[in-house]
Amino acid sequence: MTKFTKSILVILAVVLICMTFAGCQNFKWGPVGTTSNAEAINNGSLVVRQGDYIYYVNGQDDVSNIKTAYDNHFGKASVKGNIMKSKIDADGNLTDTQIVVPKMFYTANTNGGFSIFGEWIYYVSPSTQTDNKGTVLTSQLEYMRTKTDGTKTQSIAIVDGSSLSYVFTPTALLYVKGSDLIKVAYDAKKIGKTTTVAEEVTSSLFTAKSQVIFYTKASSDKTLANNVVYAMNGDSTPVEIIGDKTYASGDKPTLTEQKSITLTKYDPAENVLYYSRKDNDATALVGTYGYKFTDGFNAIDKAGEKRYAVSALSSTFVPAGFEKGLVDISSAKIKMYKPLAEGANVDDTTKEIELSAKPTYLFGDEKYLYYIVSNKLARLDYTAEKPQEEIISDANISTSWIGASKLDNFIYFIDAANSSYLSRFDYTKYSIEEGKVNFPKVEMVSGYDTSDKTSTGLVPKFMTDKDKEAYIKANPVEEK
Repeated sequence: MTKFTKSILVILAVVLICMTFAGCQNFKWGPVGTTSNAEAINNGSLVVRQGDYIYYVNGQDDVSNIKTAYDNHFGKASVKGNIMKSKIDADGNLTDTQIVVPKMFYTANTNGGFSIFGEWIYYVSPSTQTDNKGTVLTSQLEYMRTKTDGTKTQSIAIVDGSSLSYVFTPTALLYVKGSDLIKVAYDAKKIGKTTTVAEEVTSSLFTAKSQVIFYTKASSDKTLANNVVYAMNGDSTPVEIIGDKTYASGDKPTLTEQKSITLTKYDPAENVLYYSRKDNDATALVGTYGYKFTDGFNAIDKAGEKRYAVSALSSTFVPAGFEKGLVDISSAKIKMYKPLAEGANVDDTTKEIELSAKPTYLFGDEKYLYYIVSNKLARLDYTAEKPQEEIISDANISTSWIGASKLDNFIYFIDAANSSYLSRFDYTKYSIEEGKVNFPKVEMVSGYDTSDKTSTGLVPKFMTDKDKEAYIKANPVEEK
């Protein structure tokens, strides 16, 4: 075999590897501004602020648009779904908008999002690997990081499953695959080892915008019917918070004292875990409980538990405060479950308040609950004697993917009326003057193109040609 023939075979082998694993993409990009070590705000969402910049996902793209690996190669992917950056001033005005991650952000996990720690953006993107027929394996997700000036990108892990629960922390990626809780370590320079934190995990609870993880396992004592609950904050060592003897009055728990725990919700603001608890005796008594941790995570003291319901409430409730209770938003008729004595057998609930439709909770303050109902932002003054629902924005807010997010005075959301790009409005601008309702102005986040004019004056800049055409058609230039 000649040297020329050998060289051709080597080249063909490299090409074949690139086609199969799609690893031959060029990650060179930027610099786009500079990097910063400022603390990030709103991690785990579609928009994150760091210093004088906001970083955000430029809309929701569909993985079905990735026909070949090249369609999601770094710098070659559609602008829709890229991670952008804009400078933001004290009044919320955006300037210097640029693409920092020219690749599709995507996860089917509705609690997912991206995060920023120091100089790195941590995100998820459909894999560019292909099978032996050249089909792109978009059901696999690649967990990645790119510097905030775009100059360097590293792959953290490629995992099969688009809806896996995950969280990025300053030192590791954590995710659940099957019955394993897995950690991929990293530092400021390199990606480290992949290890298994826990095996035979039976359930887990990840919370949007929080690094806290709870998970359950069956008791290691096969004679017991209860399960065991663990907690970990980011890359910390897991702590057993409910064990075999948590409810035992003696050396070994009775069947009644062997509780089955179902994780329901975690409230990071008050550091409270909510869960349902079922007795494993013939009565199978069940209830919904909460426990407030005071200093990190420690073993739960049953005397500190608070009971809210004589049934197992689903996760569709909003914590109104550990001492106040839970607001059930599982239907258009909302009500509050107040704390109960342990021996109570009837719920203590407030009178139902009927909304226009089932709500999706967004945030609350000392006076209002803010939520999305029929894709509109609404609020309810829960301090009023007769609370009345107010629709405070006419924006078409999508609730089918990662939820809307409040950052400062702005609500950032996937805009169902504008081809699912990211938009925002200042919710504090809602007003009623002389009987006239003034809704906040909605604006596309990722900049405008001054070369095209419509009735609004400008056309969003970072859009696909197809979406820009649809935008101009929906917002025609007004003839003078």
